[in-house]
Amino acid sequence: MTVEPILNDDSALRLLIVEDNANEAEALISAIKAAGFGVRALRAEDPKALQDGFERHHPDLVLHSIDHPDIGLELSLESARRSGQHIPVIALAGAGADVVQCMQMGAHDLVAKENKEHLRLVVNRANESRRAWVSNETYVSALDESEKRCRTLLDSSKDPICYVHDGMHVYANESYLKCFGFTSFDEIEGMPFMDLVAPDDQPSIKGLLRGLGRGQVPATPTTSQITDSSGGFFNAELHFSNASIEGEPCAQIVIRTGGHASELEEQIVQMSQRDPVTGLLNRKFSLSRLDEAIGDAANGGEAYTLTLITITNVPDIRQLVGVAEFDTVIAAFAKRLTALVHSGDVVARFSDEAFLVLSATLEPGALDGWMRSLWEKLSEHPIEVGRYTVPTIPALGAARIDHSAPETNELIVRAETALIRAQQGPAPHTAVYTPKKGEMSQRELDAYWSEQIVKAQKEDRLRTVFQPIVSLHGDPGERYELFLRLLDPHGELIGAAKFIPSAERTGMASRLDRHLIEYAAQQIQEAQAQGRTVTLFLKLSAGALQDPEMETWLSETIQRYGLNPGSLIFELKEVTLVNHLKQARILSERLRELNCGLAIDDFGTGLKPFQLLKAISVDYLKIDRGLMEHMADDKEHQDKLRAMTGAAHEQKKLVVAPFVENAATLSILWETGVNYIQGNFLQEPTEGMDYDFSAFG
Repeated sequence: MTVEPILNDDSALRLLIVEDNANEAEALISAIKAAGFGVRALRAEDPKALQDGFERHHPDLVLHSIDHPDIGLELSLESARRSGQHIPVIALAGAGADVVQCMQMGAHDLVAKENKEHLRLVVNRANESRRAWVSNETYVSALDESEKRCRTLLDSSKDPICYVHDGMHVYANESYLKCFGFTSFDEIEGMPFMDLVAPDDQPSIKGLLRGLGRGQVPATPTTSQITDSSGGFFNAELHFSNASIEGEPCAQIVIRTGGHASELEEQIVQMSQRDPVTGLLNRKFSLSRLDEAIGDAANGGEAYTLTLITITNVPDIRQLVGVAEFDTVIAAFAKRLTALVHSGDVVARFSDEAFLVLSATLEPGALDGWMRSLWEKLSEHPIEVGRYTVPTIPALGAARIDHSAPETNELIVRAETALIRAQQGPAPHTAVYTPKKGEMSQRELDAYWSEQIVKAQKEDRLRTVFQPIVSLHGDPGERYELFLRLLDPHGELIGAAKFIPSAERTGMASRLDRHLIEYAAQQIQEAQAQGRTVTLFLKLSAGALQDPEMETWLSETIQRYGLNPGSLIFELKEVTLVNHLKQARILSERLRELNCGLAIDDFGTGLKPFQLLKAISVDYLKIDRGLMEHMADDKEHQDKLRAMTGAAHEQKKLVVAPFVENAATLSILWETGVNYIQGNFLQEPTEGMDYDFSAFG
């Protein structure tokens, strides 16, 4: 039977043959040449030669004899996967081998060595598959580039634009978010567009959207009443058209407001600063006022007091009046609070049942008296809601703002600490935070650690330790995670948890990122020279996503050290990815181009963690520590991990279970299907890559 081959552009098929018998390898080459293929072949006799073959020969196809004494089929399949290319691996064996098992492992097919006609057919099919993949990648790349250019144009448009699929928001540009008073797309992702349309106009808009779905594009714009996130209305001109996003059909809606833009913008600015239930300033705007007060006090200006006030018996109130009337209670309480504080005080709704008051500071004794008086007045009269008389039990926690005050987040933590103490104490439920003797503010703490990090680098006191990441399925190679430590002047090792938060806030973390990457590259280079296949995992800070020079520097570093593909895996926390989604998406694409992997650390902390995988391409999911704790005796945790692992494998993601601290946890993990394990039960972090991986081989 004659097979018409599909040749490479250079009319030669690059073959990598894993076969210990040279004569058998020649017979395979001859059989393929007889089918009309030009062949450039390389034979791999040991694992190092196999790795070199993938790196230097860039094979189109791998023929792997599963009888090879030194190279398992899994190693060829893993190397092909890590190459980032579509490289079919054809398994070769004597009669009686299990074709189903080989294909389940990932092989393109299994061929009996003596059946050369079958081999020609399979090689031709594999080559067609590879050519189709290459062609598809070219088209996908061109499409992605086109979509990027379109998205850039949309993002930079001054007109508010959104995309709606099945009635839900799936995209909105910055102008759209600003128009409606939202700070990020996360606030409206999945929100029905109808929620922003006045009730009287909803039927006609629904009709237009249904018509769009049938290809009926309105010939003229539609005028409609639109509401923003604060409940106000404005007239807008809506332009509808069909579009697509990520391959899904959707409706594009462009909003134009004509000559009322400045008036509308001013109205939206005012509404964006107010809480719609109470009319008080909202949390976001009150925090900006708090920032100003801290800056004023730090520069020698007026001192202030931050007071947080909460209603402690909220569950009882909700049970009494119901959810619908709870807002009425909150609005009445806010009105009473506003009437009781000084006229110049800033009053805001801080959360569902908590309020913020920013006031001119009082002497300690006077502050205590003012808080007790305010507590008594807020407590003494219940609130009337319909037929209900609702008692409110407040609690007040305060923190002073003077020239040594910490930054905003820490100041709020101080006030919240006082608030918790007030709730736990006897009536009147009030407390003022008093800094402990010698307690550093966050600003002082950040300055201290910045100085220590700089000194540690100059004096060579930064240390790196390794902890093994072990495959439960016998995957070849060595894997370690790197951890950074700081050696203090007295010779004591300080864990990253002590100094990394300050480094993140001051921008020093990016400096530490580069130090760790450089060190990791050196270690991988040395391991490669010894013939070892080592993969190193290392954490990246949020600062790396905002470092404009990181990508270029990383590319140069990888080239300088000649690192094998897939030998560097970078970890970013789930919350970091969520908060910097756009930058993370760009970085993930660049890492893939550099043949580096990406892992989501602390995976599973969010409500919908797998939704993140739609936006960012990752290779590994590292399970959150909270889920790993008490794994051995918490069936709910076991079931959740099992479900997450199954979902991850469906999306072809590898799962790492860290913080394995005992044998009982390990036995559970065998059953859940996770790919890799890590923890002190296997080995605590050490200064060398000295773990014996053969124990799990």
